[in-house]
Amino acid sequence: FFKAGTAIAPSVCVANSVSGSMGANVSSSTHSTQPSLLRWDSCCRPAVTTAVENVELAVGDAVLQQQERVEFVCREVAVDSCKAGQIKTALTFQGGGFASVAIQASVLASLIANATAKGAQPSLEGSHLLDKFQTLSTVSGGGWFLSALLYSEYFVDLVQKMAASPDKAGKIFSDGYMQPWFDKAQKTGSGPMKALAEIMQGIPGISDSLFWGGEILKLDSWAAFIQELLQYTTNGDIKAETTLGQSLPWAAGKTWLVCHSLISPVQSNMGNDRALLYLTNETVLPDAEAYIYRMSASAGQPVYIPAKFSVPLGAGPEASASSSYIAADALPGSARSQWTASFGFGARKDRHESPAYGQFDNFTKQVNKLELHKVVAASSAAAAGVVLAGGLRDITAKVGKDLGCRLAVWAAEASSEPFATADALLDPLAFEHPSVTKDTARQLADAGVVPLADGYYTDNSGIGQAVAAGATEVTSFTSLDSLLRLFGRS
Repeated sequence: FFKAGTAIAPSVCVANSVSGSMGANVSSSTHSTQPSLLRWDSCCRPAVTTAVENVELAVGDAVLQQQERVEFVCREVAVDSCKAGQIKTALTFQGGGFASVAIQASVLASLIANATAKGAQPSLEGSHLLDKFQTLSTVSGGGWFLSALLYSEYFVDLVQKMAASPDKAGKIFSDGYMQPWFDKAQKTGSGPMKALAEIMQGIPGISDSLFWGGEILKLDSWAAFIQELLQYTTNGDIKAETTLGQSLPWAAGKTWLVCHSLISPVQSNMGNDRALLYLTNETVLPDAEAYIYRMSASAGQPVYIPAKFSVPLGAGPEASASSSYIAADALPGSARSQWTASFGFGARKDRHESPAYGQFDNFTKQVNKLELHKVVAASSAAAAGVVLAGGLRDITAKVGKDLGCRLAVWAAEASSEPFATADALLDPLAFEHPSVTKDTARQLADAGVVPLADGYYTDNSGIGQAVAAGATEVTSFTSLDSLLRLFGRS
């Protein structure tokens, strides 16, 4: 479901993570004169039809050479703006939570150090490393990293300090980025996860994860968790009210693609044919007292659709996105969401439909006014799929204030304030647990409320959306497995 047009096989430079270390000079180039066609297969994974000859991947000291032909039967898709002789550059950042941030910060710091003249103070802008890239594309944890680099002077300075003292870079990152957030979670987290974390103190990784889990339980919202994470890892530079239009000057003129997935269950998707929202405390049967969300679309509609917020950096608060939210043919023009109020122990069901979504214009108009933490939360909502998972979904409905559905990020497409409008409708349901009513179902439908999920569900590399936006030359911080998924490989 990427945008269609003429086809030029993009060259790709890949920074690859292997066993926790980064390979220097990692590159992959396609040497084909055949058209490249990019599409989504039935598993919602991008695939490329091209002849790939003598692909050389330098991973650390190991060099792998492959000679193969990778083919997929696909619908006609490629890139409009790739004209012969026209180069459009993109830099992409793979998802992977804190590991992504650590690796990407470390590699960028080392590149800044190597690009700095002897005796000079290393700096991001002085290195000119990112000057050539017109597009920046992120997924999940890659968005944690880039949002800090784009919106926090503190974080930029942290990376520059790592570049200035390579032998101390690990400690600088740990003390300046990880420790403030860990201290916050350790002090304010709650519930059984925090108690278990205290028992597990000293076991690397386990206690940390449990403390963070306790913080999510306390906040009862993935978006609130990400807001705190961004705030505490940037020394307060990124706040709840920070918008996409408040980026730092160094990135002015670039476009940031915040890649995520639109959850779109339809009746025909067995096992994933609905999302359950806010079951009441008295619920004993699935769907008995709940709001049920489905997408009204074609029978073959994937559960997850690749989507992106396209952010014109430095363009001011009134600026709109330069590219569409989803591809033109990703959903039929008549697609709508259906919200059903199920009550009376499931005996009564009242269904309402949203206005037709079209191209999700309210996700692109004045995009720079959107809240930064909400957009980053949508891109990294790794557990959002729980809204579709029957038994697990019902269990999480009883945790906190229906934490299960709040692991997704909800947005109202029919509103000029998508996140604020969705919150105004959903927060009372989460915190007050009122009885299910048809009026609320109608309000959810009229606002066009939809759930958003991690970009990992569709493409964890960010390369697909960069190519769809017109990139002909892509440099990527990505693992080899995410790269191979673009070719239908695992």
